Amino acid sequence: MGTPTTSSALRRWAGKHFGFEVVQSWRTITPLTRAPVPVSHNNLFFIGDAARVVEPFTGEGIFYALRSGELAAEAIVRILGGEDRQTVVREFARAHASMYRGRLWINQLARAAVLSPRSASHFINTGGLSRIAMKLLTRKIAAGL
Repeated sequence: MGTPTTSSALRRWAGKHFGFEVVQSWRTITPLTRAPVPVSHNNLFFIGDAARVVEPFTGEGIFYALRSGELAAEAIVRILGGEDRQTVVREFARAHASMYRGRLWINQLARAAVLSPRSASHFINTGGLSRIAMKLLTRKIAAGL
């Protein structure tokens, strides 16, 4: 695993080992962290990663982006239909928070696995328990979608 301080050495090693030029363009996916922001401000609704960043490893980000967009669209329709803006915004914020409630643990688990690949490998390779643990984990993730 590379870090910003070791990326130059890692690029040189990869170039030598795999036979491509060191000037090769690199793309990275690193664990992302940013505290969630308020989901509305004046006449804006923040959706997807604009409101709350989730790790890109679980595939859940697209669900959050689409669902929060749907919630925002519903709120906008209600406001344009004459409903009280402040009430609609509060309800949007509640629905947005509810969408994440009880679900971010898998994101935190994915982040921990990326930051500590040895520990993650050990967890996955624990023998017969790993198959049971992975089935339970997959069932828990899929049940929440």
